[in-house]
Amino acid sequence: MIFHPVAITVPFRGVTISSQTALAERFFSRLKGLLGMKQFSPGSALIIKSCSTIHTFGMKFPIDVIFVDKQGRISKMYYGVKPGRIVSGGLSSVMAVELPQGTIDNTSISTGDRISLT
Repeated sequence: MIFHPVAITVPFRGVTISSQTALAERFFSRLKGLLGMKQFSPGSALIIKSCSTIHTFGMKFPIDVIFVDKQGRISKMYYGVKPGRIVSGGLSSVMAVELPQGTIDNTSISTGDRISLT
């Protein structure tokens, strides 16, 4: 997984969710996701495009997950999703953002907040 210096922010709240972001938009990168990684560094994120459901089978650590709708708003959030789980953002979700555990609490983001990539 290659991380790039692309930030995910919530301008309304003035917070940065991540400063290093990887993008999974092709079949293999979406399938693999974070599998095989031993840790997920704070300040990192994985964006999975065209995604309304993710799984954590085979992962070694819990993650936070936010789902985003086509307007760029957070439609659903999950805290500390443990390995071996499936979570869904629902029909309105078009993108999943996987984050290190604790990111949601540390940034005080909420459902309905609009995210921005910079």
